[in-house]
Amino acid sequence: MDDKRVHITKNASTTVNIEMQNIVSIDNIDHIHEHSCEGVHIHDEKSIGKFLEILTLQSFFLTISLAIHSCIEGMIIGTSTDVNYVFISSFCILSHKWIAGVTVSLSLNSNNMNKTLKAILLLTFVFASPLGIVLGHMAKSAGQKVTCLINAVSIGTLLFIGCEILLNEIKQNISRKVRLCKWLSFCFSCLIAFALISFTTSMAPHTHGDIDTHVHVHHHDHDHDHDHGHNH
Repeated sequence: MDDKRVHITKNASTTVNIEMQNIVSIDNIDHIHEHSCEGVHIHDEKSIGKFLEILTLQSFFLTISLAIHSCIEGMIIGTSTDVNYVFISSFCILSHKWIAGVTVSLSLNSNNMNKTLKAILLLTFVFASPLGIVLGHMAKSAGQKVTCLINAVSIGTLLFIGCEILLNEIKQNISRKVRLCKWLSFCFSCLIAFALISFTTSMAPHTHGDIDTHVHVHHHDHDHDHDHGHNH
């Protein structure tokens, strides 16, 4: 009887030990799961923080804005039907594109960005104009309204970029005279741009439709004079 009692006691203690080990194992698993969840949560917060930090960088918005502007400029070329206008527009775009490229490069280089992200942003800026030319060529069949809309959006993005750069310059610790000079330079540049636009618009040759109308009216008058002389 004593041996049986000892055996039963040993089995009971063994069972209790196994149950305690299972409870400890479950507690360890829950503890590990909590640590892993906290680690994932901290990693997600760091990723979101880095993404928001990238979005707050001025160089990011500057590069994206210039890329959109370049794409719209390419669409203007793609929607053009006159060969001379295509050459003139291409020359005007290339004459200031190198300045935009230098600005983007310096802006990206001045920030502590990842090299991969810098390469992606730079390639986005480089291939924006060819992409715009392709899209403009595809949208050429939409008519003159699309071209006017593209021109309006392009001017808007250009003004946004100019104001963004100007505000960054004004925020610097400079004297009021220098700020006033920068404001006056910006306004004077806008006046020169509008004057050039008005001059080129007034000096532009007649369109094909005007020529056709003029020829049609000329032939109509000639036929009318011919019939009048024949009646006499």
